[in-house]
Parts: sequence; structure tokens; C-alpha cells
Amino acid sequence: MKKLTKLVILATVFLAVCVPFVSAWNVDSYTIAPSGSLAQNTPVKVSFTVEFPANTSEATFPSGSDLVMTTDLVNPTWSYTITTSDGGSAVTPGFYNQTLDLSGIILSYQGHGSEVMSVTLTGKTPVVNTTSSKTMLNTYEVDKTGMVVTGSQVTKTAVISDSLQAPAATTTTTSTTTNSKMNQPNGILDQIIGMFKSLFGIQS
Repeated sequence: MKKLTKLVILATVFLAVCVPFVSAWNVDSYTIAPSGSLAQNTPVKVSFTVEFPANTSEATFPSGSDLVMTTDLVNPTWSYTITTSDGGSAVTPGFYNQTLDLSGIILSYQGHGSEVMSVTLTGKTPVVNTTSSKTMLNTYEVDKTGMVVTGSQVTKTAVISDSLQAPAATTTTTSTTTNSKMNQPNGILDQIIGMFKSLFGIQS
């Protein structure tokens, strides 16, 4: 009996050491406006949350992994806010790229409990030769070896029609987008510094 108990303990320790940390995040509250089939060159707004459930003794996300988001939208703009269960919050201005690659350093918190990232994505639908489905959002986790974590991919699509007419562009929208680009952060270091200042109440 004692030998069996020792074997169980050794097996538990072995698994704890050898099995890598696996995060349990999920995409929720996904909305797209306008909805339904979309015309080419149509301005689109996508909103969703990424939830990182964890208790205060767990990390919300592996610090050595990345959370990657991609889109087929043209001239996309990403903005997001990270909120922890203890009331901490950090707002990030727009990023202008087809891919938003978030380092685990930004997403990994321990001692704060769960975490929610609210994301807004805007852009225009691409030009298509025939009616086809295009990716509005593709989200997945990449581990520290550069491999996509199995089962982590979440994809949202929309039908782009070649026969529908796109709405006329407005000057106000163009002007607002141009001005907001002036506030774009320089890189990952700015993100990390901004996050910690906001979450821990550090003044500039």
C-alpha cells in the first residue's frame, strides 16, 4: 500500500513538472455590424471579448506564448482594453495591421484572478470576383516553440457579395481615422509599460 501511495505521488509530481501550462481562454460576445451578406468596400465593425478564467493562484495566460488575431478586412484597426477581476484596467489605442500579435507578457497576470480583453476591430470588406466567405476574425495561440496550440483556433467569417452596392464613404470617417493614427504606440514595449501603469495606478 505504501509503495502504491509513493507511486501515485511520484506520478503526480512528474505530470505537474512535465505537462506544459495550457491556458483556458475563449472568444465570447462576438458581434459584427452590419450583419448578413456584405458588399465590397463596406465599413465593418467587429466587437468581441477574450476571456481568461483563472483564480488568484493561477496565471491567466502562458507568459511564453502569444495570442494572435488576423483578419481579411482591408486597412484594419485594432483596439483593446484589458480588465482584471480586481478592478485593474488598461486601454490601448489603435494598431493598424492585418495581424495583432499579443505577447504573453501582456496577457499573463497572477494574483489578479480572471481577466477579460474587450476588442474592437474596424476595417472595410475586401474586393471579391465572386461571392465568397472571408475571415473577419481568426484567433489562435502560439506556444513558445512557435507552434499553434491544438484546439485553440477560433474563426469567424462573413459572406462578401459581388452584386451588392457598398455605402458611400464619408469625409468625417476618413478624417477621424487619420487623426487617430497619430496616437499609434511605437511597439510592444509601449504596450507593456502602458498596461502596467494603468493596472497598478502608476502616474507618468
